[in-house]
Amino acid sequence: MGGAPRTLLHVFSTFNVSGPQVRFATLANHFGDRYAHVIVAMDGGFAAADLLAPEVPVSLRRLDFDKRATLANLGLFRRVIRESGAALLLTYNWGAIEWGLANLTGLIPQVHIEDGFGPEETSRQLARRVWFRRFALARARLVCMPSQTLYCIAAEGWRLPLRRLAYIPNGIDCARFAKAPDATLLGSLGLDATVPLVGTVAGLRPEKNVGRLIQAFARLGGSPAARLVIVGDGPGARGVGSPSARSGRR
Repeated sequence: MGGAPRTLLHVFSTFNVSGPQVRFATLANHFGDRYAHVIVAMDGGFAAADLLAPEVPVSLRRLDFDKRATLANLGLFRRVIRESGAALLLTYNWGAIEWGLANLTGLIPQVHIEDGFGPEETSRQLARRVWFRRFALARARLVCMPSQTLYCIAAEGWRLPLRRLAYIPNGIDCARFAKAPDATLLGSLGLDATVPLVGTVAGLRPEKNVGRLIQAFARLGGSPAARLVIVGDGPGARGVGSPSARSGRR
């Protein structure tokens, strides 16, 4: 296409590999050089950059800041927004929420994407964070959520106007997985290609609650014959592999 690509500024708590980062990389690869991307990772981690196609224009921005110096950080964030030359600010989850404050004066339009909460908010919302989100997202053009539960939280808990909320479920390309099992691969993993598999790919963190899947699978009691396969890593990996977690099933 002719002309320079429009620049988008993305702010993640981390740009290491996880759900939001994989989704972003998929979309960026789809659009190719139509957009240029400036990516900020608040923790300095950029491992997910390896998922981006070579033709995608991308700049990785590392920041040196003190997380406790909120006012100074807002000035830094505003400067990054201006210097990026971006047409749109995209913020992802709680770790990037302060960028909403930095952009309250309306430097550029903002879209916020909320995928869920950390372990400290799995059972209930923290009141101070509810107020912070309500204020920081007051000028966001759009707040997007992949689940109806999150949509209701944003509407009823954060009290954001419905006209600025969007429920956009994550899509799965089912045709990509509509293939016969790879018997050679399964054999190398010690799995029988003739036995049905129940599988999940997830970050093994407490809020994912993979233990519930293990417990549900264990209740099958061997009928019908099946194998449970868990692919992932994280702080909960050791617990997933323990005999008590497996309950005699793999």
